[in-house]
Amino acid sequence: MRSAGEGDERLIHISQQKKDQVYQEARRLLIKTYGDDKADGGSCLYWSKIAINLLASMGLRAILQAGDLQWQMVPHELDDGVSSTHFSYMWSDKRDMTFDPSGELPEIHVWVGLPEQNEIVDFSTGGFKKRAIEHHGLRWLGPDPPLYLWGPPPDRTIYHPFLEATLFAKKLIDYHC
Repeated sequence: MRSAGEGDERLIHISQQKKDQVYQEARRLLIKTYGDDKADGGSCLYWSKIAINLLASMGLRAILQAGDLQWQMVPHELDDGVSSTHFSYMWSDKRDMTFDPSGELPEIHVWVGLPEQNEIVDFSTGGFKKRAIEHHGLRWLGPDPPLYLWGPPPDRTIYHPFLEATLFAKKLIDYHC
């Protein structure tokens, strides 16, 4: 029988300084394992694989999640009613679920959930603005996204996991990462 609090991940408090250290270690491992080009954006699968391993080594129950992401890039007051207001990846299970050898994923976002803390860990957010502008031709009028997200998502930001997307991401990690 466990004593009160033993093995209870909710009691683990992670300071901002420790979160920053974990992010820096994840970045170092990402670059060492996959190269510099994966550190800038569009590499959520690789960031998530590394994050899961680091978080688990800290005694946290880290769960792979994948699906939709909608990150506000145009503040409400600048919304023209016509242009996109969010940088988004919208999962659809009707696609051909194959892995592109170039490393490009279908429209999907991958992150890590910490269920006991009710937090999201997404080390790829620092690349969102660059990806939105350079790969999708979007105008980013809002504040820059944080280097990483570890906690609840900002207001007007949506992370929506789907089981099928998560299983697809897990399969890609197992076979390609």
